[in-house]
Order: sequence, then C-alpha cells, then structure tokens
Amino acid sequence: MVAGISVALFGSIISFYTGFQQVDSEKITLIYTLGGTRRDAFLKVVLPGSVPILLKIAMAKDQQ
Repeated sequence: MVAGISVALFGSIISFYTGFQQVDSEKITLIYTLGGTRRDAFLKVVLPGSVPILLKIAMAKDQQ
C-alpha cells in the first residue's frame, strides 16, 4: 500500500513540475523587470499559468 501511494505521489509531483516549467519565461522576466519579487512571479504568472495542468491532475485523480 505504501509503495502505491509513493508512486502516485511521485507522479503528481512530476506533473506539477512539468506544469510549472511550461510557463512562459518572458512573462517571468517581465515581472522582474517591473520590480516584482519571486513571490509576485509565482503568484501572478507561474501559478495561474499552470492551472490547466493542475486541473488535469485533479480530474485524473477523481476518475481513479
């Protein structure tokens, strides 16, 4: 049982990472250029940009 949970958790973490990596780097650069912080970049660019991937993961978990 623990192995199954570990595999599922690892798969979710990889999916989250992939979703965060797909965000446009030029938008992040723009936030920094306009004086934004890492927090601003995450909350206003990375997190909203990765919502489709996060929803896909959530929908896949509901179907199991």
